[in-house]
Amino acid sequence: GAQKQRYLIFAAGELYLANDLEGAERILNQAGTDIAASNLEVWAEITAMLRLARNEPQSALNALNQVKGTDNKDTAASILALRAQALFKLQQPQQAVATLLKREELLSSQKDIEENHRLIWSGLQTSGAAIPPDPATAGVSNPVLAGWLELGYLAHQNRTSASRLQQSLLQWQQENPRHPASGVLLASIVANLGTLSNYPCRVALMLPLSGKQQAAGEAIRDGYLAAHFVLDSDSQRPAIQIYDTAKSGAGNAYQQALKDGADFVVGPLLKEEIDSIA
Repeated sequence: GAQKQRYLIFAAGELYLANDLEGAERILNQAGTDIAASNLEVWAEITAMLRLARNEPQSALNALNQVKGTDNKDTAASILALRAQALFKLQQPQQAVATLLKREELLSSQKDIEENHRLIWSGLQTSGAAIPPDPATAGVSNPVLAGWLELGYLAHQNRTSASRLQQSLLQWQQENPRHPASGVLLASIVANLGTLSNYPCRVALMLPLSGKQQAAGEAIRDGYLAAHFVLDSDSQRPAIQIYDTAKSGAGNAYQQALKDGADFVVGPLLKEEIDSIA
C-alpha cells in the first residue's frame, strides 16, 4: 500500500542522486499515478527534480502544482525552490523571482537567505532575455521584485563587457542601497568580475578544417572568432592560432601548438582526435 509506494519513491530519489535517471524513472513509474496523500509531497519533489534533470520544466511544474499546501517549512522551501527553477527554465523570470521571494519568508538563517539570493541571481542569468526593460511599466509593483528584475536586465544587457557590467551593477547599487541584493551578493559578483576579462596570451584553436568534418570545423571557428571580436576594448585580446587537425593530425597539431607558445588549447573536435592526444 502507501508504505510500499513511499519506499519506491525514496528509491527513485536515491537513483536520481546517483545520476541514474533511467533507473529513477523506472522505479518512480512503479509507484503508480494514484499517489497517497501521505506521499504526495515527497513524490512531487522527486518527480520535479527528475523532470528538471531531463529538461522538462513544464512537467516538473505540473507535479509540484499537485501539492496545495504543507505545514512543513523545509518541504515548502524545497518545493518553492524547484518551482522557481522550473519557471526560470520556462523563461518566466518575474514569476520565478516572486516564488523565491515567497520562499525567503520561510528562511530564518542569514546563510540560507544569502543562498536564496544566489538562486535568484543564477536564475536571472538563464532568463535575462525574457526580463522587461522597465519592470514598472510591466506592472511590477513590488519594489524588491522590480529591483531584482532590473538587476537581471542590466546583467543580460552588459554580459559581453566586464567593465560595462561592473559599472552598471555599481550604479544600480548606488540607486538601490537598501535592496537585499546590494549587500553580500553584489559584493561577491563585483569582486569576481575580474576573472571575466582574464584571458590567456596565446590560444590554439584545433579543428578539422578540411575533409569530411570541414563544415562543422568552420562553423565552430567562425563562432569562436565572432565571440573573440565581441570583447571590445575590455581586455587584451589573446592571439589566436588556428590548426587544421584533418591535415596535420591532432597529435602533430597539439605538439606544434605547444612549440608555438600556446598557453591555452581549444579542441580538438572529434573523439578519435581527443583519444590520440590523450
